[in-house]
Amino acid sequence: MGSKRTALPFVLAIIFIVGSVLVPPKSYSGPGDVHVPSNEKFERILRSFNVTEPEECTPEALMIVECKVNGGEELNGTLAFFEDYPHGPIALYEGEGGSFSVIVEDRDAFGDSLPQMCSMVESKNTSVHGEEQANILKTLSAYKELEGVLKDPAEKGFIHNKTLELERLLADEHNEKPCNFTLATVRVEYPKPGSNVPFMVLFWSSLGVLGCVGVVSEKKKDRKLVFGVLVVLSILFVGTYLHDSWVQRNSAEGISMIEKLNGSVTLQDSANFGILYVTVDSPKKAKALVDVLMEFNVSVRVQRDDSLLKLEGTLPLEKLDAFREASTKVGSFYFHNQSRFYVEFLERYRRENDIIRTHLTELSPESRETLEEVLEENEDSIENLNEAMNKRARLIIFISTSSPSTPEAYHDLSAKLAFIGVFFALGGLVKCLVDDERNR
Repeated sequence: MGSKRTALPFVLAIIFIVGSVLVPPKSYSGPGDVHVPSNEKFERILRSFNVTEPEECTPEALMIVECKVNGGEELNGTLAFFEDYPHGPIALYEGEGGSFSVIVEDRDAFGDSLPQMCSMVESKNTSVHGEEQANILKTLSAYKELEGVLKDPAEKGFIHNKTLELERLLADEHNEKPCNFTLATVRVEYPKPGSNVPFMVLFWSSLGVLGCVGVVSEKKKDRKLVFGVLVVLSILFVGTYLHDSWVQRNSAEGISMIEKLNGSVTLQDSANFGILYVTVDSPKKAKALVDVLMEFNVSVRVQRDDSLLKLEGTLPLEKLDAFREASTKVGSFYFHNQSRFYVEFLERYRRENDIIRTHLTELSPESRETLEEVLEENEDSIENLNEAMNKRARLIIFISTSSPSTPEAYHDLSAKLAFIGVFFALGGLVKCLVDDERNR
């Protein structure tokens, strides 16, 4: 290949290398940042309850609304709807979105008229504090009457501490300020930025093809060496991308198998904890974990947080050792026992019941009825604590997955390889031009 003909591939190589660096890590075409202050209606309603923030009082009901907007037109329509309501400060950020508060008067009308891209995901009444306060007052009165009939200083001190607990609880209830409105939290979700890594791969793949052609067709060793370096750089970038993609595909397949285990599980209190740490990097590893759970008939609740999965379930304590043995082939198992804390509560409930039973006949019918209910509740608590210590274990499984490399990480790798590539490509180009000048 002559000097003039060889110069063109080096020029193309430089273009490919520079192009891979000029490509931004991400592309984004969604809405941008939006900042809207709270309106006067919102602030006026809060002032009527002598508060400045919704968090300073307890609304009658709480609602959560989620809106997914993909473009500026959808965002404008969504904001126009909510701006007709009393709303707090709105702060939405590019590539993320955000949330804000809205005060609602007619819950049904609000839910029925939501924009098409919005949906109600939760609506619930807050607790009725008046009923709770009445129950606490009734129980407190019964304990004070019980304290009054006690003669033993130790018993009297024990029950007095109980009355202090109830008084503190009652004070907390009184400190909660009710607000007669429904508070809706509106979550606006923007589209996620797209990755430009495939474009980087395209540039580096093109460079690799160009380098291979140069290695095959070039006769001079120095130029062949330059093309060889370009091929190696291309392999480093494209190979890293393909390896990461393969790992992510296998990991995602395994995680999908595990997420299918998610069920409606009621987690029971337990003093025993079996904790299993597992790394899932293939469907085979995931299947091994699923098989262990199926073998011991463990139902689990699955929660996901970025690159971490958390599985929780309940396991009969008598099967814990066998589960520990079986789980060694999938991960690392650790056992923790917290029974010493439960024993303290057990002794407290038992002593309280003994005192109440001993002096129950000395109390008024109203207090006797109230404390009989306390006895039943304490017996239920004692039974639950015994089972928590002696019959079951909470099983917690932490599953880590390989985190995908970010577009920024690929861009950083591309920049580092480009520095080397440009150095060699420029060297090859200069050598071609010098050789061409000598041959004239």
